Amino acid sequence: MLRYAAALLFAALLLDSTAAAAASHIRGQVTMLSGTVATVATTDGATVELTLEPDFGLVVYRPIALEDLQPDDYLSIPSTKAPDGRKQAITIGVFPPALHGVGEGESPWDRGPDSRMTNAAFATLAAQGPDHTIVVRYKGTEETIEVPENTPILAFAPDPGRKLAVGDKAFFFATETDGKLTARRAGVMADGSMPPM
Repeated sequence: MLRYAAALLFAALLLDSTAAAAASHIRGQVTMLSGTVATVATTDGATVELTLEPDFGLVVYRPIALEDLQPDDYLSIPSTKAPDGRKQAITIGVFPPALHGVGEGESPWDRGPDSRMTNAAFATLAAQGPDHTIVVRYKGTEETIEVPENTPILAFAPDPGRKLAVGDKAFFFATETDGKLTARRAGVMADGSMPPM
């Protein structure tokens, strides 16, 4: 029951973050925690403070192999535009089954002017030398996405027992109101590295 409740909470947080066009993505290392305020040294050299909301929760990412993907797995794919015009995956995240269909479709991302986030169901995998392509389905359409060699493939899920700590390298989904940043969700890698989002 606890895991199911956590999955429902995570779904609500994800829908909030994907629906909010002004949402901020903060990538960095936690340098201080004071009550509900986290100080983060960002990957672009800034220092920011984020207020963690009462229902703040962490998502933990763990590596898997591309070949581990199963038909209809629900994927989260940040991408840039490849030279041939197709999407080129930056990483591929695999949602837990309870969250299949959350945030389906695509939206802008912040990894370059042509970057997008696509939430879609996995259809097929095709080999192309050291690289691959996958076909995904969302909202009644199919799309091909290139997957370069060594693209991180990650399964992720909410972890109610994992608490944010000083030293964590995290990816925060934040919103800004009146110049103040708040966060309801963040992702961390199981091995302590920065999530490649």
